[in-house]
Amino acid sequence: NGVVVCNAAGNQTNVRAVRSNGGTILVWGDNRVSGSNRDIYAQKVSDTDGSTMWPVTNGVAICTATGNQPNSVTSGFTVFSDDANGAYIVWDDARNGSSNLDVRAQL
Repeated sequence: NGVVVCNAAGNQTNVRAVRSNGGTILVWGDNRVSGSNRDIYAQKVSDTDGSTMWPVTNGVAICTATGNQPNSVTSGFTVFSDDANGAYIVWDDARNGSSNLDVRAQL
């Protein structure tokens, strides 16, 4: 059972969740585009029935740059509420190479 939030090709892993005015924002690592590079996607689900609240199938792309975002399969990003209707997402980013990681963020 359960409500499908994302059933895109590839793996969707390491889900993080944060409450946000009438719903919960889910953020995850995703390799739907390239089996070897991870990207970040998000979706907001309703507190009442779990239905998706953003009109995008399989989540909103947060970062799909070259390289891994987040760089680590087991961690590499965090999400926290902006105390309004959204969330801040912060991640380590390997678009400039795995030995030259950057920190990036998006609201």
